[in-house]
Amino acid sequence: FEVTLYLIVYEGVYISEIPSNVTVRCFFKTSVFGSLLTRVVRRLFSYWPYLYYLFFIEKCDVEIGFREGFSTDLMFYSPFDTKKITFLHTNIQTHHLWYLNKSKYIQKLNLLDTIICVSNSVKTSLLEVNLSLEKKCKVVYNPIDFKDIQAKLNEKNPISLDSYKLRFITIGRLDQWKNQKLIIESLASLKNVLPSFVLLIIGDGPEKEKLRTLVSRLGLTKNIIFIGFVKNPLKYLNGCKYFLFSSKYE
Repeated sequence: FEVTLYLIVYEGVYISEIPSNVTVRCFFKTSVFGSLLTRVVRRLFSYWPYLYYLFFIEKCDVEIGFREGFSTDLMFYSPFDTKKITFLHTNIQTHHLWYLNKSKYIQKLNLLDTIICVSNSVKTSLLEVNLSLEKKCKVVYNPIDFKDIQAKLNEKNPISLDSYKLRFITIGRLDQWKNQKLIIESLASLKNVLPSFVLLIIGDGPEKEKLRTLVSRLGLTKNIIFIGFVKNPLKYLNGCKYFLFSSKYE
């Protein structure tokens, strides 16, 4: 296969891991929040998505929108007679699609050839609102490399947790949908009845500074440690007793 990866902006924590044989093209050189001109142009392109095809996207054999939302919505405006595939990672009924009209978006999925759902429940959530998509849906689970996971788990946790009786950890992008705020507030409300505890927060994202401020305000700076984004988050599981998960939808 000859693969071209189209990015809105050339940035992200996994940029360095893109294989060398993949051609990368980005629509904007700077972040959409980086300059007024970029924001104006980005807004124009969101109103007329076919402009992406006019100026950036070249004809190919197969188009893949790997996320629900914008990357899939973009394919609805494709002028090319190509095979079109999208991935659905979450419950479409509860998933927030930002600026998109969800009901219209779900109907437009009929324009695509294949919808790959990452679980049976994800497929069910879609068919409950649009049964006509049944023949287009396939379930393909996310791949799991058990040998790689075990190797990463065998690495030593670089943080000593021996002084804490209760050791919690959460891993995920720091945003309002992953809802780490709930975990922090819950631990604060239980602080007086919990023995000595620590929470490791693995990940980065737009809510990082707000969460740090919240931790400081609740007097939990000695109990909650922000690790940030790491390539191997699994080694931090070593020594922890409980994994906390607070996502609003998943």
